[in-house]
Amino acid sequence: MRTATITRNTKETQITASVNLDGTGKAELHTGIGFSTICSIKSRGMV
Repeated sequence: MRTATITRNTKETQITASVNLDGTGKAELHTGIGFSTICSIKSRGMV
């Protein structure tokens, strides 16, 4: 399975991103806020 995970921690944020290139095409996103640019990209980009 082709996967990758990266984590970035700063004083203000904590970000972890995981990608499975052999997945089903289903996306799951947790931002902690109601709307973000990432949510928009997810829904429009079929990520």
